[in-house]
Amino acid sequence: MNKDTESWARVDAKSVASGSQAQAENVLKMALQDIASLASALKISQQESVRIGRNRDMWKGQCERQAVQLSKLGRRK
Repeated sequence: MNKDTESWARVDAKSVASGSQAQAENVLKMALQDIASLASALKISQQESVRIGRNRDMWKGQCERQAVQLSKLGRRK
């Protein structure tokens, strides 16, 4: 990332706009790069969240099946 969240919060749009065209272009390029970087990180996080949810559901189902099997074994005695 070019700037952290706090740094971007301090960027004054009017100052950038009233500065040189090169300065405005540079700030815009940095902002676009950071947006792309954040979008990529968000996509990865969302995919990881889905994967973790599937794993949780798989383990929950496995535990439920094992609990049923254990209760059946307990009744056999």
